[in-house]
Amino acid sequence: MLGTKGSWYGGLGDIGYAHVERNLILRQEKGNRNQGLCRSYLCAFYELGRLYQPLRNPSNWKEVFTLQYLHANLLFYADFLLDYEENYKKKRQPLFDPRRSKFRQGHLKEITRYSSRVQEMGRRGDRLVQAVETLVEGIRQKLESDGASTLSSSRQPPSFPSFELEIRGYCQEVKGCVSRLSTSLEHDLKFLSLGRDMEQTDSLQRLTVLATIFLPLSLAAAVLSMQTRFSDLGALLYDFFGVAVVLGAFVLPFILFLSFLKFTTGHMMVEIEMRLADEHDSTSPDYVFLRNFLRIALWIGIPLLGLLIVVSFVIGMFQDVGLGGKTLGYGLAGFFLVAVLSPLPLWMMIRLCRAWKEN
Repeated sequence: MLGTKGSWYGGLGDIGYAHVERNLILRQEKGNRNQGLCRSYLCAFYELGRLYQPLRNPSNWKEVFTLQYLHANLLFYADFLLDYEENYKKKRQPLFDPRRSKFRQGHLKEITRYSSRVQEMGRRGDRLVQAVETLVEGIRQKLESDGASTLSSSRQPPSFPSFELEIRGYCQEVKGCVSRLSTSLEHDLKFLSLGRDMEQTDSLQRLTVLATIFLPLSLAAAVLSMQTRFSDLGALLYDFFGVAVVLGAFVLPFILFLSFLKFTTGHMMVEIEMRLADEHDSTSPDYVFLRNFLRIALWIGIPLLGLLIVVSFVIGMFQDVGLGGKTLGYGLAGFFLVAVLSPLPLWMMIRLCRAWKEN
């Protein structure tokens, strides 16, 4: 007992203030604001003091008091892990569900942050459990050694096995909760990565087929369109490379637009989704309706925008350039006007649905 006392006393600096860590993490997780504590740390510590009173004697009062302190922290930390696990399953896990989500870079950032937090909670929980189990074993051995003198007197020996069973149960609960969080995250990440790999494989196959078909055709068409021998081009070679440079200048803004679109769909949309999940339940009908509405609007809006651009250029090439330009300008103005004003009727519809449910 004396040989291990320094180990569990040295760990109290990190694990003794589990309730402080709980409050700090709850401030980071906005979804836990509406979940109140069943009892405060001081209330739990005071209630345990009456239960530990029969165990105290002049020879072990320090160990018993420390066990009471760690027992209160263990209760508090176990409640925190259960609340955190419930909040994750209710709000965060549906966002990482492989059946409804695709793996994006924004998800990687959020999963990395969550994984680091789970590892930190697991590390602190392991140190707390190790200290509690070491102290329980030491006190049990000391009580057994004092059993003969206690039985010879009129005082009955304290019932420590009931305390030990409860404490070990909470220790197993802490270990199991951290293990379940890690396993759930690894499971979702595995199938998200598998779905992304399969999607990238299909995209690469389609691009390979298209390149195999159209690259030789484009080279042959370019050679035939010159209508002259390559050795007789002369100054036209300069124009050829000039056209390549001009086309490259047009491609650069397109690449920047694709990068911005990738950032918007991969980071910004995930961040907005996380904030919505913090404010609302990700399984609620309102949230599901909003998510489906945005998804349908995106899948309909982008093809309509592409169709508008193609039609305007067709009109400009075969009818009138001015008419094609006006079609493009008015069409883009109407498209962006609808995109800006569409959240207003959606918000009104959600408010009406909520009012109808309340009534």
